[in-house]
Amino acid sequence: MIEIDTNIKNIQNSQPEYIEIDWEHPQVFKNEKWFLITEIKGNNDVLGMSHYLVFIDNKYQGRESKK
Repeated sequence: MIEIDTNIKNIQNSQPEYIEIDWEHPQVFKNEKWFLITEIKGNNDVLGMSHYLVFIDNKYQGRESKK
């Protein structure tokens, strides 16, 4: 579990191997950046959800999932 307000660089440096995140192409909304989780190894998501890590001012705010 990632603690709220964790710096983006700390999360990038400690990213587990079973998750792939597109750090190069965030969706940007004002001071927010949403990074797509492109793969969670072993996940069988039948709904085809998209999962994002959300940052405000480069501090982690949580995870969002969308259909």
